[in-house]
Amino acid sequence: MNRTVAFGELVNATFEEVSTNRAIVLIYLAIAVPVDVLASLFDDTKGVDVFGVAVDVALPIADLGVGLLTGFGAFVIAVVLNYWLYAALLARQPAPAFRRFWAYVLVSVLSIIVIVLASLALVIPGIIVAVRWAPLIPALLARDEPAMDSFGESWQMTSGSSWAIFGVAVVVIAVGLFLSLLFDLATAVAGGPDSLGAVFFDAAGGNVMAVLLTALAVATFRSLADRNEEVAAVFE
Repeated sequence: MNRTVAFGELVNATFEEVSTNRAIVLIYLAIAVPVDVLASLFDDTKGVDVFGVAVDVALPIADLGVGLLTGFGAFVIAVVLNYWLYAALLARQPAPAFRRFWAYVLVSVLSIIVIVLASLALVIPGIIVAVRWAPLIPALLARDEPAMDSFGESWQMTSGSSWAIFGVAVVVIAVGLFLSLLFDLATAVAGGPDSLGAVFFDAAGGNVMAVLLTALAVATFRSLADRNEEVAAVFE
């Protein structure tokens, strides 16, 4: 019989993942936010205001392709960082193994494709798939099993807990949006939508949301998994 998790239990577990692993979260944000800021600066053809002075870092080097390379580099760093965040939260230590990295890339791409296609067909199926696959990546990283098996394992694990997971996801997204609103208000103080501060706060908001959703995925897995096997692979 599958274990189940209640709404209140999962809410507490999700935010406990963040508070317990504060050092990991801070390391992630300390790398991810500056990377996103740099990528935005090179990608923004309108330029930004730095202390009231308009600065355009993209156009003078566009012919050299540096902007494109910067964007690709930021994407690669984001993929590696997201893997690290999942694995580090699971292992509760900042130096997890990267042995399952390519399996993570494969499963992430496939799951995104399926969820997007399901959402395009009808919104509800996309939500259902996203909820049932909430612990997909943690299940992949923690268990030394074929990558494709994680889809079925995640689906089976969440049986009986779908509404709780959906409810907590709504709460997490609401918290993330509220923090983004605060960042938007800070943007006005920092010099407006075209300022360097706006780029920074936009990057911060997006990465805080990523942390919260990752914490939800890990908390869901930890709440539903066999406690004797939940972090086996990420330590190896």
